[in-house]
Amino acid sequence: MLTIRQSMELAGENLLANLAPDHNYMPYWSLWIDADLRAFSKAGGAAHNVGRWWDAMLRLEACTGFAIPPQCEAAMLQNLRRCFDNPLDLCRHLDAEGGADGGFDNHSPREMLLTLSGLWRWRRNRWALDQGRRFVRSLDRFIRDDGRLAWEEMRRGWPQVGQEPAKEIQSFPVSVRIHGRAIEGLSEFYRVSGDGAALELADRLARLHFAHSTRADGTAPFVPDHGLHTHSFLNTLRGLLRVGEQTRQQHYIERVAAMYRVAVCGMVRESGFISHDWGSELKGDTASAGDAAQIALWLGRHGYSEFLDAAQRWIRVRVLGSQLTTSPGLMPGRGEGAATAAKSSSGADSGAALDRRALGAYGGILRHHPHGGIIPTTDVTAADLHTLCDIYAHIAERTAAGLRLNFHFDYADEAVRIDCEDGESRTVSVALQVPQNLFVRVPRWTPSDSVEMRVDGTARGVQMLGDFAFVPAGPAEIVLRYGLPRRQVVESTDGVDYHFTWRGDDIAGVKPNADFLEFYPTSP
Repeated sequence: MLTIRQSMELAGENLLANLAPDHNYMPYWSLWIDADLRAFSKAGGAAHNVGRWWDAMLRLEACTGFAIPPQCEAAMLQNLRRCFDNPLDLCRHLDAEGGADGGFDNHSPREMLLTLSGLWRWRRNRWALDQGRRFVRSLDRFIRDDGRLAWEEMRRGWPQVGQEPAKEIQSFPVSVRIHGRAIEGLSEFYRVSGDGAALELADRLARLHFAHSTRADGTAPFVPDHGLHTHSFLNTLRGLLRVGEQTRQQHYIERVAAMYRVAVCGMVRESGFISHDWGSELKGDTASAGDAAQIALWLGRHGYSEFLDAAQRWIRVRVLGSQLTTSPGLMPGRGEGAATAAKSSSGADSGAALDRRALGAYGGILRHHPHGGIIPTTDVTAADLHTLCDIYAHIAERTAAGLRLNFHFDYADEAVRIDCEDGESRTVSVALQVPQNLFVRVPRWTPSDSVEMRVDGTARGVQMLGDFAFVPAGPAEIVLRYGLPRRQVVESTDGVDYHFTWRGDDIAGVKPNADFLEFYPTSP
């Protein structure tokens, strides 16, 4: 497994490789790979991926210094501006060639708001700030208090706006897929711009989704396997948590914690498997596992550190574990699903070009096997990269009490260096460059008698404060070691019993396994 930073930068290269220079650098939607490793690129959902791409790449650049090539940045900025080329200042669909001939892309306000926020935060792009303000006010105008969109009013100003989404109205009139997920983007735009209209709309939508999309007992108020988009539901919870933090309304944070404890942890399997569609056992989605880990990180800041074990496990085995880190040796071909592609590269791309679009992708939307058979999907790789940037930035978190180590991944900055090594036990070595109090999380799943600590080379008893081992300011080097117990677990998905061999919070093997591009070794 790569280090988390190496993984993130490889994912950045993947997102660059999935831009099509012949089509003004529009992002591909996915790379369909069959079991014989024949592959073709699919287009579609261009506007959604424009926002996804920008959000992930700006975060990666801020996190590691990864460079966005100037020609890609210029073209993608042009594509972004095309998304808002309409009289209502809403985000619109783009076709595969970058043409803005579609109606309102009601699924993408979150991504567009995150992108406009990032361009103002890290580029001081004045157009992005002004467009964000116009976009917020347009959303506020056309989202009614009951959550429905004012389609007739929209059509009077923009006849090409599109049709009312019948499925959403019938199944989820208060739509997490449309505006529940947008709460997080509105919150972020307020954070970087100070635009009060963004916070007011975020608060209005948060009140609506608090009532309709959550329950006090933590259960999800949705019928399982009924078309609910898991990623949107989890994004809605993220938005509620953010609004709770910004407006100091504790009941939002407490409700998200209840939903996390019951609904999220009840739906995301120990292995990190969760479907693209809430309650289904088909079409695994690595982005939603990343969402769950990121929500756990945010809740950890509010005293819910018990969720951090699952967060680290899902990052290790479902996000990092699903990444293609070597070229798979793809060959051009048309495979399953080609007939539904808006555009395909079949026969036009070399195997080397297809390999570049595969290398660095995270698992994507899994149609072949719940634990392998990777289908690189641009928006999933971008979503996972968004999560990893946040996880990486908070491996070592500065708090008023001292430095807190939330996760055990390799990391270095001007204040601390962390090196992790796994054998029969895990060794976490911490070198402090600046003397300060240190809090190192100890997993709840490790046997307490396996936990050992050395401070500047001398064995020392472990003083626990909650889930963290505490070391007072002064020492320069702290080494924490703990056991990685082995266990056998059976996890059933879609009627199949998968036998996992776990070593601590890593999967050492699974059986039955995928027959191509598997995540884990095959158990004996």
